[in-house]
Amino acid sequence: MEIAAKILAHHFDAGLVQKIHNLRASRVQAARLMLSNLEETTTQLLKRGMVDSSEVTPEGLRAELTDRINQLSSRLDKPETIYPDEIALLIEMLND
Repeated sequence: MEIAAKILAHHFDAGLVQKIHNLRASRVQAARLMLSNLEETTTQLLKRGMVDSSEVTPEGLRAELTDRINQLSSRLDKPETIYPDEIALLIEMLND
């Protein structure tokens, strides 16, 4: 269960709400891809220095990705709610 501030989408332009929805769908797809190839995901995370070899286990990564997929999938069912982390991610992506 997510405990976070929620912002109602009706405060935003419909185009922005659609971009956030598309971002949600992309994030679910990316997490599913990572889960489907757990060995390569682990290798890439280690290679990029995003995790330490002592911190990551296949079981732990599988559980984390599964939780993330469930969380993001539930957000797809609530287009009327926008979460602060989604706004921050969208801003970061637009600034790159």
